[in-house]
Amino acid sequence: MKKGVVIAFLLLMVMITSVSALQLTYEPVRDDVLPGGSAVYTVHMRNEDPMSISVTIKSLDLAWTMDKDAEKYTIDAGQTRDAVVTYTPVSQNVKPGSYGLNFQASSSTEKQTQILPVQVLDFMEVLNINVPLRPLDPRRPAILSLALKNKYNVQLDNMRVQVQSDLFNGEQTVSLGPLGKKDIEFQLKLAENQQEGKYDLTVRASLPNNKIVWDKKETLVVSKYGAVQQVVEEEQGFFTGGETVTHTNSANTVTEDVYEKQLGTLAYYVSTFDPVPSKITKEESGYRVQWVTSLNPGQRVVLRYRTNYGKPLLMGLILLGIIVAVYKAKKRFLYIKKRVLLLHTEKGGVGIMKVVVEVRNNSGHDLPNVSIMDKVPKMINAPTDFGMHKPVQVKQMPDGVLLIWRFPLLRKGQEITVSYKVATKTQVMGRMVLPRAVVKSLVGMKKYMGHSSVVHLRERR
Repeated sequence: MKKGVVIAFLLLMVMITSVSALQLTYEPVRDDVLPGGSAVYTVHMRNEDPMSISVTIKSLDLAWTMDKDAEKYTIDAGQTRDAVVTYTPVSQNVKPGSYGLNFQASSSTEKQTQILPVQVLDFMEVLNINVPLRPLDPRRPAILSLALKNKYNVQLDNMRVQVQSDLFNGEQTVSLGPLGKKDIEFQLKLAENQQEGKYDLTVRASLPNNKIVWDKKETLVVSKYGAVQQVVEEEQGFFTGGETVTHTNSANTVTEDVYEKQLGTLAYYVSTFDPVPSKITKEESGYRVQWVTSLNPGQRVVLRYRTNYGKPLLMGLILLGIIVAVYKAKKRFLYIKKRVLLLHTEKGGVGIMKVVVEVRNNSGHDLPNVSIMDKVPKMINAPTDFGMHKPVQVKQMPDGVLLIWRFPLLRKGQEITVSYKVATKTQVMGRMVLPRAVVKSLVGMKKYMGHSSVVHLRERR
């Protein structure tokens, strides 16, 4: 009986000594961390031994350091001590993933190890930004709202949140606690003529160490509004007319506008256009002029045409003046004409010619002191056999003979003909030119004068 009691006692003692006196449990304070961030745990150490024990804690992990490494704790019998420990990675570039941190607590009689799990997060996974978008009306102020959500148990301090597009740019600094949420707003004011369409919007968030935690593109839609306005201003003047047409695109989209004008044939030819019409069509009643204009939002285009009947009227007056001048030139006050008649050819190749000069008074009134002058070149023999009017003067000149007839009065419409005969070698006739004959009359201080044409002599064959 005694032997059995002894054996039972020994078995009980073995069982008691086989149960650990030091028990470890833990609670994570922060087990989700960003690369380079520190994990925090509360480790509970309980002494199940009937006597107090001294416990030393340390980290067995080579890639992470513990802030309380080698720290000692005294734990009374049946009591629990807590150690809040922080693990920091040796490298700031820890790859995202799941890790187990080795924690050890040891007493004089035993060592206990606890694996502390930690999740290293990817920077681009911790944040979510929701951007509710609706079409924007450029004529009205708008608000761009961003809903930020921290998806993990990490602290996101001093995040730089940016919105960028061709329409506007904005930036705010935001902090989010673990699993925190926050809405931020940006005031938008677009140009009133902002073109309708879709625009890229970049939403980006970054930490103070320039690590980007959100970078996505959204699409902003600017809605369409408005139309093209035409303002027509008519212009009327003395023998002039026209229109100025102003096209203004009050819409926020590129718009094509057409303006047409029907013009009569004369009006078309006396009109100028600015700018040049896009199309001109000939029709039975005249011309149809068309401008096709493409206008950007807010753009203004001015079209003009000017009709000037004064221009053709002036040209008609100038033409009439030319006609009158030609008529007066043809119907001079003193009309004179010179012609040559080849009478016959004598022996030795000598041609006998008769030179006739006709003068008529076209002035509409009597002209006194009328003189007729003609010259015979020296290559021609001196004139003989004058007609019924003989010259009052025959003067020998270095280049020929000058003949002068004088008449005291030439009545209006009266004609006078003077003539003379000359002889020359027929072989020089093709090279001979008789000069102009001249008639003049002096009435007080006013002189009337006329000139005939030169006469080219041609050899008779």
